[in-house]
Amino acid sequence: MRLKATLIIILSALLVSTEVTAQTKAPEPDYTLSYNVGAVSDYRYRGISQSSFKPALQAGVDFAHKSGFYLGAWGSNVNWIKDYVVATDGSLEIDLYGGYKGEIRKDFTYDLGVIAYQYPGN
Repeated sequence: MRLKATLIIILSALLVSTEVTAQTKAPEPDYTLSYNVGAVSDYRYRGISQSSFKPALQAGVDFAHKSGFYLGAWGSNVNWIKDYVVATDGSLEIDLYGGYKGEIRKDFTYDLGVIAYQYPGN
């Protein structure tokens, strides 16, 4: 009976030890690289259709360094350029952005960045 009780205590200790080990956090990576791809029924910006009420394919990529520096690019097909009288042609929007963000103190952050909207062919 004593041996059984001792084995139960040892097994319990091992389970608790394993559980504590599993809860430790992995170290923060120096940078992250993420991407997104989507198909939408209508690309809208501020309520205005950018794809003339037609489907759009969209994709983006983002790089973020643990220092706070980040860069990204995003693209989508558009149709409004051809519909606009002054524009020549073009059916692609490419957004390029980058910046630096950080925390001054807890719950008080900043984000300084720039963005450029490109329409190749125009």
